[in-house]
This record gives sequence, structure tokens and C-alpha cells, in this order.
Amino acid sequence: MPMKRQPSDAELDALAGRFRAMWRDGNAVHPWLRKHHAMIRDLVDDEWSWLAVADALTRAGITWRTGRPWSAEGLRRTVDRAAIPLKSRGKRQSPSPGVQPHVQSEASPPMVAADRAAADGVSAPRFRPARPKPYEPPRPLTPAEEQERTAIHKKLYG
Repeated sequence: MPMKRQPSDAELDALAGRFRAMWRDGNAVHPWLRKHHAMIRDLVDDEWSWLAVADALTRAGITWRTGRPWSAEGLRRTVDRAAIPLKSRGKRQSPSPGVQPHVQSEASPPMVAADRAAADGVSAPRFRPARPKPYEPPRPLTPAEEQERTAIHKKLYG
């Protein structure tokens, strides 16, 4: 990987100013990085090093609550983690076109899961506690099986 050029203090201050303009007081670091990870990745892919971007973020005052300055590796890992989509985003799906969502009127009492399933025409699942299989001792070996087992044992272990 080629070495990135070291930006001047004026360039670092300019980048810190860009970051500062996007940062609002009270923002949390991880969601902010999730929102701006593409821009940071573009900077690193272009000509900025992780260390220079970390220095600019620190100069802008964008740090964790501890206030410790960013390290290059810490920033890279955090940006990579922030790029991973949230788990809850995949669960938000609109209902299928043929399925009408159940709308509860204010006059009707709240429905429990079994009632809701019955209203949708689906039988409610019934759950039973798991019952482990009772212990069964191994059956005794026949004389032929015992002889074969002894021969294999002698062949393997002498």
C-alpha cells in the first residue's frame, strides 16, 4: 500500500472545520460516524491517511466521552463497525400486497396473540415443554460383535 502524504496543519484545520460544521452538540459518536462513514472512507481512499483523518476529528472535538484523541487504528475499526447496517433496519418491511393489516378499533378490547392469529385465519401455535428422551443403556454385544471388536482393537493398538 503506498504511503499517503502528510497534510499540512492548514489542511488538517480545514478538514476539522468541515467536520465541526457537520457535528452538533449532543450528537453521539457512533451514529454520527454511521451517517458520515462514506465521506470518511472517500477521504481515506483518495489521499488522506487514517491518522490524518483521526487528527482532524480530534481537532474538531469529535471524540468519545473520555476525550482521548483518536488513533488511526481505532478510527478505522470504529468506521468499519459503523458501516454495518443496524439489525432493526432489515425488520422494517411493508406487509405483502394481498395481506390487509389488522386495524383495531377503539371500541374493541385489545387482542391477544391467539385471538389475532384466529382473526387472520391462522391457527395459533401451541408450545409444549421439551421432554428429554429417557436414558436407555446400550444393548449387550453378541459374541460375534465382541470378537470383531477385540480383533479391531488388537489391530489398532497391538
